[in-house]
Amino acid sequence: MSPLPNIQIINDTVGNATLFLHKLFISWYICNMYLYNVSIITEDSVHESIMQWVKAEILSNSDYEIKFLELLDSPHEGRTHCIQLVVQDETEIERFNTLYLAPFQTYIASSFHGKAFIFNSVMKYL
Repeated sequence: MSPLPNIQIINDTVGNATLFLHKLFISWYICNMYLYNVSIITEDSVHESIMQWVKAEILSNSDYEIKFLELLDSPHEGRTHCIQLVVQDETEIERFNTLYLAPFQTYIASSFHGKAFIFNSVMKYL
């Protein structure tokens, strides 16, 4: 009997074990990640000005991989957008808040008081 069938079984077993370990690592890695969401609700009258600021000051300058979304069926008046990023720990969220969100909050408070609102949420992958 040729040794090739045994070699194939070993290769299949090693391949399956490698795939299993890869999937296990990916699951562990993702489960130790956070999704940070910043929702921006604007009145129609100030929407364009705020979106220009977000694009120029956050989206263009950030070293984070940011997803920028528009909520289509918002229960709020005006328009709602979300900035989302995936980070490895809460320290990165604090850094994002310091570098980008705090200046944004100051801009909104000083220029558009009562016409735009921001709220954020942190979610952990399970």
